[in-house]
Amino acid sequence: MKFLLSWIFTFSVCVSFAKSQNVSVSSVTLNELKSNAGLQECSKKYQAGPNQAGLGPGKVTMKISLAEDGTVVGADQETSLSTIREDFLRQCFVKVFRTLKFPEETKGQKKTVLVPLDLPL
Repeated sequence: MKFLLSWIFTFSVCVSFAKSQNVSVSSVTLNELKSNAGLQECSKKYQAGPNQAGLGPGKVTMKISLAEDGTVVGADQETSLSTIREDFLRQCFVKVFRTLKFPEETKGQKKTVLVPLDLPL
């Protein structure tokens, strides 16, 4: 009985841990995103911006919360993985991401995915 309870506890902890993990988008989805007109425009604005000019390439990892159908219900930056100013991200990238859908990434389940982008796209 003690063994069974121990096993059940271990299993439930592992399942909870697995559910809370963020996964990265597939390479196919990432390639599609890189050609997205809205994200291309954000990339151009980043390069032309007065506070970003001369800083060279930028990196941002977006943390995207998805509904079961792939609709974006939340978008934010993963701050430890970004080199782009937060105000710029909110003005451009977050707005674009909130208009996208990721049905292939969710497969009918709520999910949080990480989207790594290197600028310029």
